[in-house]
Amino acid sequence: MLEELFDDSLAIDPVAQTAEILKPLPPCKGVILFADENDMPIQLLICANIRRTAAHRLFTKEPAAVKKRADISRIVRRIYYRSSYNDFASSLAHYRIAKVLYPDTYNEHLTLPRQTYVKIDPAAKWPFFSLTDKPSDLAGENVFGLFPSRKAAAEFIQILQDVFCLCQRPRLLASGRDFATCPYLQMATCCAPCVGKMKRDVYISQITDAICAAAGDIEKQTAKLKEKMEKAAHQRLFEQAQSLKKRLERLKGLTCDDYRWTMRLSALTILHIDRSAKIATEGKRKKTRTYAGFLIRAGLVTELGDFRLDEFDKFYKSFTAKLSVPGGLIDPKEPAEHLSLLAWHLYRSKPAGVWLDCSKTRTTPREDEIKNAILERFE
Repeated sequence: MLEELFDDSLAIDPVAQTAEILKPLPPCKGVILFADENDMPIQLLICANIRRTAAHRLFTKEPAAVKKRADISRIVRRIYYRSSYNDFASSLAHYRIAKVLYPDTYNEHLTLPRQTYVKIDPAAKWPFFSLTDKPSDLAGENVFGLFPSRKAAAEFIQILQDVFCLCQRPRLLASGRDFATCPYLQMATCCAPCVGKMKRDVYISQITDAICAAAGDIEKQTAKLKEKMEKAAHQRLFEQAQSLKKRLERLKGLTCDDYRWTMRLSALTILHIDRSAKIATEGKRKKTRTYAGFLIRAGLVTELGDFRLDEFDKFYKSFTAKLSVPGGLIDPKEPAEHLSLLAWHLYRSKPAGVWLDCSKTRTTPREDEIKNAILERFE
């Protein structure tokens, strides 16, 4: 089984041998597994340099006073390794290998941040946005993400409530309990559908606009609010016009960096490209850089393989062919973990590689656009 998960392995006895034995290991990013004489896993690691990590864990003796890790050198007898060459490929390989080796406890070997999403059921009597982190909730059409944090997801809901005049205590509205306890009703700072100040059909219309904005169509909602504001100003309804102006300013909050990758999860489609191995090319003295492509759709990650820039047209045809195939049904737990992995990479301060939004709300990037993005980022 281990041979199928890794590129290759190296027999070793750190007690009797020196670090010179590690020369066959590649000095690149990847995943490494230390195993004992019976091929039982000892430790699985994701690393920036496979050879250097192996040398540090097996041949670097730390003083007892500063020793932080257990000494595994006495029991390691084989090193399995898988080269990945870029951050996302390494994380993906680490996750997939951990899931096979430790089916019941693999989450203990990963550092995936817990993700929070926003959901709404438009068919409910009084629909409202709420937070969820349950994998079973992610299959719905009206589930939105990705978010860098739970706080950002909560603020996302608050912006929608402020801009579209939605109930600030939707669970109270849905329950039909005594509305007099609602502080927003007492302060007269909400649309108060609970007591009939706003009719249900008008409220549902506001919900529809809010869902449209949550899905990424900010321009359409901005235009509608501007039209209302200008009409109110023309009719000399200055207080109403000022309120609409404030709502417009609030709507701009959905365009900040925290929501640059927020959309319907069902529409989420991202093309990721990063560096891969350098390979020998006939007729050239220097090795040629290759690139790895990944198509991420609603949590399903498809590896598009490596390509050279001078063969980019072949890669683009493969990419568009896979993009045209509808995604199938996926185990809800699998995309939840892939989405956590994806969000961790997307919302880093400096994401590695090229990330292109190919979701339904945007057009598919042209061949020259993708190639120029690669050249700008790497060349």
